[in-house]
Amino acid sequence: MVEFKKTQMAEEQMVERKLMLQVAKISKDDTDLQLKLLETQLDSEIPSKLIQEDIENLRSDIEGEKVIDKFGNEVDASEVDIEVMKITLGSLEDQLKADLPMRKLRNQISNLRASKKRIDAPENQIKKLEKEIRTGELTEVSNRAMPGVQ
Repeated sequence: MVEFKKTQMAEEQMVERKLMLQVAKISKDDTDLQLKLLETQLDSEIPSKLIQEDIENLRSDIEGEKVIDKFGNEVDASEVDIEVMKITLGSLEDQLKADLPMRKLRNQISNLRASKKRIDAPENQIKKLEKEIRTGELTEVSNRAMPGVQ
């Protein structure tokens, strides 16, 4: 059985715990904002809309046989340019069919939610650190040997 002991914190430890608490709160707020942003993007289906927009732009470029060069000028497309655009168009349509952008977004949201439930999540650290700062005591594992272990 694991035993815990409480020890009084030194001044340096108190300062260190307060800094750790600030970092944990910032990390929690950052994660909350990221999660909210991703959920908003998921609700508005932004990734799918961006791919649809790219598909429409590529179709119009293929029909007009025009491309925009690196200087922003519209120039006539070569046969190679058109073939590359057709390949890209097919790839984007496949991504849209497979719902890849939205699935990636859902995966990111799931990962963030799962990270918030971990033992070392900022939410759990905040509670522990606030208690330690309030009481001025550290809870540590006792160094006492376990029975039967030498």
